[in-house]
Amino acid sequence: FPRITQTQSGAEGDPLNIVFVGSQDQMMHSFQQAGWLIPDPITLQTSEKIAVDSLAHRRYPTAPVSNLYVFGRVQDLAFEKPTNDVANRGHIRLWKTGTRIGGQLVWVGQASYDRGIELSGTNHLPTHHIAPTVDLERNAVGSDLEKTGLVTEESYLSLIHISEPTRQA
Repeated sequence: FPRITQTQSGAEGDPLNIVFVGSQDQMMHSFQQAGWLIPDPITLQTSEKIAVDSLAHRRYPTAPVSNLYVFGRVQDLAFEKPTNDVANRGHIRLWKTGTRIGGQLVWVGQASYDRGIELSGTNHLPTHHIAPTVDLERNAVGSDLEKTGLVTEESYLSLIHISEPTRQA
């Protein structure tokens, strides 16, 4: 699987840091039971609202999540965990991989915590800055889902790829 998302222009985006196995209905139900919300679509109106609410440090629980790309396409699902200020929130994007394990669909995801908003230099729309502690947010997602009782198994795996053989001296 890829290790990083891309922006629409092909620039590197946020790191992929989570994998799920299950149906789309299971993903939707699990995240909703865990208190994660479905973001609004990106429109001129929602972009204006997030900008105004950000300046006023107001809550916008279903603020849009920007599009990132994996496998040449935008995320299949996105969820967010709002706070009292739209500039700060947890969010996750998920992509179907087309791979199945035990008949269940495998998803790759990008979980991170937004910690501020500014206008994008490319499209001049509001965009978030993510905290560098993406593993902490990944763990928070896992903890929220585990509390629902809907998660049947959790394990950690490494997505590190070594392109050169390692040698010991």
